[in-house]
This record gives sequence, structure tokens and C-alpha cells, in this order.
Amino acid sequence: MKLAMPVFSILSLFSFVLGTGLSILVSRELSLGSGSSARNTFRSVLTVTCLIGLCFTAVGIFYPEKLTELFAGSCTNLAVKEQTAQYLRPILIGALPILLYDVLGTVALLGGASSYLKAASAALLIVNITGDLLAVMLNQGLVGIAAASALGYFAALVVILLYFFSKQALLRLGFCRPEPRVLKKTVAIGMPSGVIFICKILRPISVNFLILAFGTLSGLAALSVQYPIRYLPGALCSGIASAALMLTAVFTADYDVVSLKKENGSIVRWSFIGGSVTAAVLMLLSSPIVGIFTEDPELHSLGVRALLFYLPGIPFLALNSSIISCFQALGNKRASIIFVVFEYLVAPVSFAYILARRFGDLGIYASFSACEIFVTITTSVFLLISIIKKRSVLPKALLDISFDADLKIKIADQEQAIAASKQINDLCLEHGFSRKQAFHVALTAEELAINSLTHGFDDKKAHHLELRTMIAGDKLFLRLRDDGRPFNLTERYKMLNPDDPTRNHLCRRR
Repeated sequence: MKLAMPVFSILSLFSFVLGTGLSILVSRELSLGSGSSARNTFRSVLTVTCLIGLCFTAVGIFYPEKLTELFAGSCTNLAVKEQTAQYLRPILIGALPILLYDVLGTVALLGGASSYLKAASAALLIVNITGDLLAVMLNQGLVGIAAASALGYFAALVVILLYFFSKQALLRLGFCRPEPRVLKKTVAIGMPSGVIFICKILRPISVNFLILAFGTLSGLAALSVQYPIRYLPGALCSGIASAALMLTAVFTADYDVVSLKKENGSIVRWSFIGGSVTAAVLMLLSSPIVGIFTEDPELHSLGVRALLFYLPGIPFLALNSSIISCFQALGNKRASIIFVVFEYLVAPVSFAYILARRFGDLGIYASFSACEIFVTITTSVFLLISIIKKRSVLPKALLDISFDADLKIKIADQEQAIAASKQINDLCLEHGFSRKQAFHVALTAEELAINSLTHGFDDKKAHHLELRTMIAGDKLFLRLRDDGRPFNLTERYKMLNPDDPTRNHLCRRR
């Protein structure tokens, strides 16, 4: 099973690049009121996704042996090769649901289909676990486990499709002749994130070769046993990284250096704390958890050992993932790509090679934690040197901007919103804006604040609403922050009608 796991990374590479690029393109086009362009983009990417999935299915049906040689070619044990082929075949045949689940899921999330996505995730988990248990009870081996995974994605895809056939759907399913221009844009937007998946493809392949060269088959089996347990800390680190990416992007766009530094400090602190708590809990439960996946005493002992070597690296993985996301959100492509390749490929493979040659299976198990700790130390040294040499990691555009005026106003009710509007009007007049311009800015700020107070809060609790006005030369930045009810993207996009320009007023980006 461990030898065949990279195939998931390959599928994830396609789905993540296409899904990320698609969601960003569709969001831009809908924001500009171009519903027809959004539909064409969606259908072009959907068509290509289906074609890629069908190609994988064809390989699984007609050429599974050739792919087996790619992942297990260095293995001399014929039984292991046969097991790898048995596991690969159902996964490849079910590649289409796996790809569509990820790609369609990004569009469904854009449309506010959180309830459908939660149901799809639950279906995936329930069908997968139930199928695994049935495979073990019926003695179906790796074929049954792989089939359970494929069926889990199929069940999740059915739930996602229910959303696209509902009235709530932002876009309707359909196929068209793929447009090269659209596909080029989609791939270009999604590729930076795809670098992580490329590294994740190469990393397990390299580790597989190393454990076969310097370890034992029992050691490989132990990695396979504890591999499913990694999903929990992996999901935690992915969630932290996503939060870091989003929050850093928000504060950077607001030119709010103070909040940005405060947010980055909180992310670093809580990512390490969250990773430490998760690792500690899993350490305490390592033996019974591994016992769920194997009854063999020797394999159980090796699996527990592999897990205990792996878990100390989780706090550092959470920390490193959040730092990489911060660099990505800051627009520092060079630094983020270097850190991604170093974190996910160069460092882990190097440590696995060095430790595997000296300690065999135990070296492979310990290489993960050693690698993550080393990356954290290296990153800390890099940041420390930057501080000593006064080289900020923040983008130059963020540091160079200086505001002629920066007015922050806290608002709790409509009277304060009206008073804030007058303050903003006076501020604009003081800095050379015409009376008409000052009036429109103040009116916009007042309407934004009152709209948030009226529609954003549906309880009687105290809430935070801050209106900030920044003036830099002939540019004005108006920002409103609140902790009210999240805005429903679906309702916003329904307001946009490309055939009725009057309905798009003040909804398009300028």
C-alpha cells in the first residue's frame, strides 16, 4: 500500500492545480459581472478534468503493470509487486470521481454550499471506513481497501452533484470544447500551489526507494499501518496553513502592518501549541490506534514505534506550514517556492537518506521529525539574520507606503455611524478632495457601516465594527471590519446580471 500511495499525490496535483485556478478565475469573472465567461471557464476546466480522469481509468484497466513498475520497480519481492498492482488498479479506475470531487468541491465552496460539502466529507469518511472494515472481514486484502477508497470518493461526488442539480447552484454542469486560453490561465494561477504537490509526489517515491534499499519489508509495512493516522495532524496543519494564507492576505491588502505582525505572531504561537497538543494526544493513544489497523504483534510494535518517531515533528510541521503560507500571501514567490522545495523535498529526502543508511527502518521513521526540526531552526536563523541586517520579509510596496492620514473609528450603533461619516467627510476636505468626492466617500462609509449593523448582526451581543480611512497622496483606502455573520457569496453573485447593467451598480471592481 505504501508503494502505491504516490498515485494519490499525482491525482491531487491535477485536481488542486485545476481546482485552485478554476475557483479564482470564476470568482474574478463573476465579480466583473461576466456570467457567460464564468460558465465557459467552468465547463472548459470540467471537460479537461473528465478527460484526465478517463485517461487514468484507461491506464488502470489496460496498463496497471507499467505503473506498478514505476512505483515498485526496485522491489525484488514479487508478492509486494502483486499487492501494489492490486491496490493501484481500483484507485486508477476510480480516478474520475477523485478528480471531480476536488475540482467541483472548490466551485461548490465558492457558491456557499457548506452544508453539501460537510455531507460529502461525511459520506467519504463513512463509506471509506465501512468499506475497509468489510474488506478485512471478507478477507479481500488490498483490493478491497482500495475499492473502499474509490467508493468513498464516488459517494462524496454524488453529494456534490446534488448541489449542482439544485436551485442553489452558482453554475450549472456542462461540457464544451476546452479553450486553450482559459486552460493556460487556470494552470498558471494554480501552479504555484501545485509545487507543493509535486514535492509530495517525489518525496514518498524517494522514501520508498530508500526503505527498500536500506530497510526491511516489515518496516515498509509498519509505515503503511501508521500512514492513515497521519491524516489528523495533516488536516490540522493544512487548516492552520489555510488560515495563515487568508489572514496574511487580508492584512497585506489593507496595508495594516501592525495587525499583520500581530496576526503572524498569533499564528506562529497557536500553530505550535495546536501541533503539540495533537501530537501529545496521539502519543498517548498510539498503541490502541495502531491496533485498529493490524492484529499482528510484530507489525503492531513496529507501527507504534514508527508513529512515536513521527509525532514529535508535528508542532514543527504546523509552524513551517504556516510560515510558508505567510510568504505566499505576502507575494514573495521566490522565498515561498524555495521554502516549499526545501521543506517538502530536499530536507526530508536528505535526512531519510542519511539516517536510513545508518539506522535502517528506524532512520526512516526518525527522519520526518528530524527534518521538520531542522527546517524550523533554519527558518529561524534566516529570519534572525534578516532582523539583524534590517531586511524585512514584508513586501516593499507595503513598507514604502506612508499615509498622510489614517483615521480609525469604532462603531457600535447607527448614530456613531453617522458621526463617523461626518469625520470622514471633514478628513477628505482637509486633504484636498472636492466637496462632491468627500460627500460620496463619507456616504459610502456610512452606508457600509449601517448595512453591517443592520444585516450583519442577528443577536444582542456586543460586536466589534471598525471603520478605517487612509489617505496616501491622491489615493484613498476605505476599510470596514466587523465580526458579524459571514457574507453569503451565492446571494452576491445572484445580484450580478451581465444582461442588466443597472443591477451591477457598485458590485463590480473598479
